Amino acid sequence: IMLPEHVNLVFLSATTPNTAEFSDWIGRTKQRQVYVISTAHRPVPLTHYLYTGVNGKDKLHQIVNDKGQFDALGYKKASQLPPSKAAKAVAKRPTGRGGGGSKRGGKSASHKRGGKGGGGKGGATIKSFIQLIKQKELLPMV
Repeated sequence: IMLPEHVNLVFLSATTPNTAEFSDWIGRTKQRQVYVISTAHRPVPLTHYLYTGVNGKDKLHQIVNDKGQFDALGYKKASQLPPSKAAKAVAKRPTGRGGGGSKRGGKSASHKRGGKGGGGKGGATIKSFIQLIKQKELLPMV
């Protein structure tokens, strides 16, 4: 918005729900004509998966397909699996800010504040997840 007048702007977004209002605001602010080109076609399908972290071949379970429909069978399969050791460890952690203790940002005896990305068994789950998505050629992933 604060760019010089001679700079042209191009916006690309798959997630802006109020395109007309946004483009109108840009046009009024920059005092220029704005053209909106939109399509419902999605070149990359949007799907949602649950990662169970359970060893074996059934780690990723699709729960929303590329048409935006909930997949109850995929959810049921994922929710019926026994929790992994890492998931059990996470479930046992104290809740609340700072992981326990009496002061803000305090420490409990068994759960020290983590550095980069935490630590403990959760890191192994994350590494396992990254290896799986690399193996299935699902990168890049958000």
